[in-house]
Amino acid sequence: MESFYAPLPQYSLNSEVTYHRPRQELPDSVTMDSPALFVMTDLRRIPAVTIDPGAPLRSVIKKMGGEDVHLLLVTDARHRVLGLITSTEVMGEKPVRFLEQGGGTYDDILVHHIMTPHERLEVLLMEDVLKSKVGHIVATLRRANRRHGLVVDVDAKTKGETIRGIISLSQIRRQLGTDATVAVPAVGAAAGGAVSV
Repeated sequence: MESFYAPLPQYSLNSEVTYHRPRQELPDSVTMDSPALFVMTDLRRIPAVTIDPGAPLRSVIKKMGGEDVHLLLVTDARHRVLGLITSTEVMGEKPVRFLEQGGGTYDDILVHHIMTPHERLEVLLMEDVLKSKVGHIVATLRRANRRHGLVVDVDAKTKGETIRGIISLSQIRRQLGTDATVAVPAVGAAAGGAVSV
């Protein structure tokens, strides 16, 4: 028996139409005792902002400004993460050192010349972040002298890693609303004390 399918009605699109975009609502306000997830951009909900390793450095600045982010994942055509590039790297000494060593102009600098390659990245495990508070994240980033942290999911069967989230000290600072201090436990004789966000 043949089924009959009636066509659906179609309508004209109005001029003010937009489109759905993935969105994650982070709380406007957190404390150091809030769950760490409250300050993590979840890449299952927000698409990662990426760039090609062969892109010119000027395109990094443009993309960061357009997306209002300070970190781009550097990826290849197969979506493998090759590294990352931050606004600190773009605006800091790395481009100057590259030009001093190799000559050329700013327009000759490509992403792969100054990015941090994946083998030099240190990451947090999602299973640890799930059990942590904002204060733990701040202490971790400050101890490592980093402004961003990557959070990785590890597949239980394959042991494959996937970047799940990005944590930013500037985002934490906005959510805290004030400068805050967190105690850092001592490691070795010279470490320890407190750090500000």
